[in-house]
Amino acid sequence: MDGGQVDIHLSDDPFDCWRIDVSTAPLLVTLCKVSLLLSDDPH
Repeated sequence: MDGGQVDIHLSDDPFDCWRIDVSTAPLLVTLCKVSLLLSDDPH
């Protein structure tokens, strides 16, 4: 509370939400060089 006013309201309903659009978000891939080969991060 700030000056008697509530700053945020959180719902108890887990379905009371909205989705974030990630269709234009970048995709990051980690590569490791082992000798002459490249291996992607297994995590």
